[in-house]
Parts: sequence; C-alpha cells; structure tokens
Amino acid sequence: MVRLFHIWLSLPRPTSRKVIDMLIAAVVAALVLGFLTGMLAFRVKSRWCPECGATTVALTAARAR
Repeated sequence: MVRLFHIWLSLPRPTSRKVIDMLIAAVVAALVLGFLTGMLAFRVKSRWCPECGATTVALTAARAR
C-alpha cells in the first residue's frame, strides 16, 4: 500500500492548463450528451390542429370519457 502511494507521488503532475482543458472537455461532452438524450426522449404530442390551429387538448379529453 505504501509502495503504491510512493508510485502515485512520483507520477508527473498535469499543468493547470491541461486540467482546465480536460474539465472544459468533460463539461461540453456532458452537455452534448444531455442535449441529445433530451432530444431523443422528448415526444411532442399533437397539441394544435394543423388545419385551423385550434387546440386539440379539449378533443383528447372528450375522447377519454
């Protein structure tokens, strides 16, 4: 266990610029992944009539009864 700690301490440290670049890349990747997941999971129901523009919410409520 102590040997592993010494090996870890002897590893070269990344510069602050590399750390910032990696953080920016990770944040951008997470944002893109979240955006694409949201786009694929979002299902839009027909809320308006394509002919007259009236709302179809009342029609679906009446059909449910």
